[in-house]
Amino acid sequence: MVAAAGAEPWVLPTATDDARSLDRAFADVAEADLLVISGGVSAGKFDLVEPALARAGARFHFTGVRIQPGKPLVFGELPRNRNVDSQAFGAGRALPFFGLPGNPVSSAVTFLLFAAPMLAALAGRRDGGPRFALARLASETGKHGKPGLTRFLPAFCTFGVPNGQVPEVALVSWQGSGDLAALARSNCFLVVAEEAHRLEAGAIVRILLA
Repeated sequence: MVAAAGAEPWVLPTATDDARSLDRAFADVAEADLLVISGGVSAGKFDLVEPALARAGARFHFTGVRIQPGKPLVFGELPRNRNVDSQAFGAGRALPFFGLPGNPVSSAVTFLLFAAPMLAALAGRRDGGPRFALARLASETGKHGKPGLTRFLPAFCTFGVPNGQVPEVALVSWQGSGDLAALARSNCFLVVAEEAHRLEAGAIVRILLA
């Protein structure tokens, strides 16, 4: 997804769920333009990313968003190591980071909504916001999720329809935010506003493009 957003991914070794491993991982990222972390940001016993970021001097801008899946998303800035070339990376410029939830559907949704636009901005592009489109819903949605959260449900949209016609979108059967197979079968996410309990078949809806 980083490459698809036009950036060059620098994949670090996987960190284990302990403080030393995370501290070592965050000590070696100063030359990056953006740090993207997947996993470890929820409220479980082994979700240790936020404390590790705090030990590294992080300034948190937010530690949650009102969406489902993806609610535990974290965003902030880390100070760079003093031995980094200040001329190359900007004197005093902090390193922005996103802590994405680890489940694949959550990671995909939060990356598309937040991290991809950040990468576009860092590249100097002005058209890098999340991409939305309108589509006609093939069948009604059931009741999903918690009230007060905007939902992003894996879906498949049939594009390439004749001019003047709205494409049709259908939900993909899925078993929660850890369902990688459902993510692979989808090409967009159906957006369900926080006040909507269900959407009727034939309704014009908004989709987030993958």
